[in-house]
Amino acid sequence: MNSANWGKVSAKKTKEKISKMNLPGIDFVKESTRYYPNGMFASQIIGFAKTEEKQTKDGFYVRNIHGITGMEKQMDKLLHGKKGHISYERDNYNSKLLNPKEVITKPEDGDNVYLTIDQKIQTLLEDVLTQVEQKYEPSRMTAIVMNPKTGEILAMSNRPSYDPNNPVNVKKLVQRCDINTI
Repeated sequence: MNSANWGKVSAKKTKEKISKMNLPGIDFVKESTRYYPNGMFASQIIGFAKTEEKQTKDGFYVRNIHGITGMEKQMDKLLHGKKGHISYERDNYNSKLLNPKEVITKPEDGDNVYLTIDQKIQTLLEDVLTQVEQKYEPSRMTAIVMNPKTGEILAMSNRPSYDPNNPVNVKKLVQRCDINTI
């Protein structure tokens, strides 16, 4: 088991132990987040999404994940889907009635996006750019590999790059490249 998986298993076991204690005031809340399993691999193509919290008119806080860079930003509306909700009748004290006539609207998943990136070619391109970056220390680099017959992008990479799982690195890159999106 690699260290990343061990960390997840360990955290889950710790959560389960704490849950079994039934401690007053200790609750666990499930929330959505983006996780990028390949780290830096094609990070500037895939992009980065962050969670934003906004307060509604009713005083509730709603969390949404929004694309900030790359395909995450370009395909944000397509990826989102629709939230579900439950509405029911309440009394004057805001308590649910015995026969509340619930109306349930199920959430809908967002669409999937498929890229034409070839993993082997992308890996080769990433490795070559890393070697060039280490040897010549350019301030920026961009490389694209395209199928000339179809126009499909088979690989694309930029330097400097980042690991989208580490927002601090993303912010540093954005500041270094004078991008005002985060």
